[in-house]
Amino acid sequence: MAHRSAFIVRGGFNLKLTTPPSKVLADASSRAAAAHAEFIAAVDDIPSGLPHPDGTQRIQNASSKLRAARDDMKRAHSRLDTFMTAGIVPED
Repeated sequence: MAHRSAFIVRGGFNLKLTTPPSKVLADASSRAAAAHAEFIAAVDDIPSGLPHPDGTQRIQNASSKLRAARDDMKRAHSRLDTFMTAGIVPED
């Protein structure tokens, strides 16, 4: 699905955003949801509650991926907030 470019007008200039901040946030949120589902699946895959060494590594990998996705989502929220409240065009 292609996204539309956003245009804003500041001081008589039209500025084109190649990726609207709301689209960046939606994408980051989707990645965070997918990483969360992967983490839950890794944890739920342990029948006894005591993971074997490979299971431990799988959980650590999923946890790292989830942390990175949530960090991306926080940055996207911050960029969208700055854009909406101050009208500052965030850098891509």
